[in-house]
Amino acid sequence: MIPPSSACRMWFPASLLAVVVALPSSAQDRLIVQTVGSTHLSFQAEDFHRNEGTYKSNGIDPAWEWVDVSGGGLPGGGEADGGMAMRSSMLGPWLFHDGRLTYLVRFAQPGTYRLYMRYSFFDVQDNTNYGNEDSVVIPVDVAEFGSTPTYEYFLPGFSNDPTNGFFEGSNFVWNNSGVDYVITASDVGITHTLFMDTREGGFTMDRIVLHLDPTLSINGGSDGSDSNGESKALDTLPESISFGPVGQAICSPANLNSSGAAATLTVLGSTTAKLGLLRLEARSLPPGQLGYFLVSARTAFKPFPGGSQGNLCLGSKIGRFVRQVGLSDSAGRLSIDVDTTSLPTVGLGIGAGDTWYFQTWFLDQNPTSTSNFTDAVGVTFL
Repeated sequence: MIPPSSACRMWFPASLLAVVVALPSSAQDRLIVQTVGSTHLSFQAEDFHRNEGTYKSNGIDPAWEWVDVSGGGLPGGGEADGGMAMRSSMLGPWLFHDGRLTYLVRFAQPGTYRLYMRYSFFDVQDNTNYGNEDSVVIPVDVAEFGSTPTYEYFLPGFSNDPTNGFFEGSNFVWNNSGVDYVITASDVGITHTLFMDTREGGFTMDRIVLHLDPTLSINGGSDGSDSNGESKALDTLPESISFGPVGQAICSPANLNSSGAAATLTVLGSTTAKLGLLRLEARSLPPGQLGYFLVSARTAFKPFPGGSQGNLCLGSKIGRFVRQVGLSDSAGRLSIDVDTTSLPTVGLGIGAGDTWYFQTWFLDQNPTSTSNFTDAVGVTFL
């Protein structure tokens, strides 16, 4: 969870969101945002930010597989919303924490949110029941956002008959998890990280809803016939807006650091200035190293400033996000939410017509104490 003191808390009404064009739900690097006045967050399983991890028995095949009705994995005419879903690998019945889907979500109002899930099963073992394909690992509460989830979520099999193919990607049904996430006022307007880990092969996620009403019916099919886990209330909920990367990379690639890679910067959010929605993510940093983000209205090229092994790509005057300094995680990532009303040092907010450039500076041991930079990203706001 991002500390509340460093968060951007600007929000916007549904009427304004109507003019925002959401990128295709099949894209990665998604940031899912609840609109003001909405009672829920609703998103597709394929609207993940990151899909990581392989089937540990071979270390090659992805533990979470992207399946769809056109490219394979889902039968034609299946009920998957949008024709796509995420399936735990069919290679084995046991994939406990092998794979991890990461979702970035922002809440617009506090409250207690119940998790509902739309799912299907694929039998991977003996074709007699779904006893080894019916679970996934989710966070047990808000305290587990951003850390390894521990709640082993088992879902009902209804007819439990693979031979007759009730599930098998043809039918997707809803379940009320019974798991609640308490979002406080200090949790509103900041980016939360929600992990969904594999547990058993063949389990397939289609859609996830976090709703303030814990009593929504999962019965009464939207198609007017099948009532096993179908839900008119949940099927008809509008999806939340999801945002992807914005801006144009400059000074790319950056110089290599001790991780053996060139560090990169990704900017997520919206180029509509009044939305105030911006997140900076540095990747491929050396793990466990201190770093912070930079901003300027100008570009420059200054190789090896102050003995650094990298290149500074911003011109004066440079703002430094020193109040959001952090350590790169074990995967070499560092991220912050941006308060777009007051950029550091520069003392200005982001307005329509502005172009701002962002970069990351970080320490390194390569092989002695030094520093380096990511590439930079320029974003023009509307």
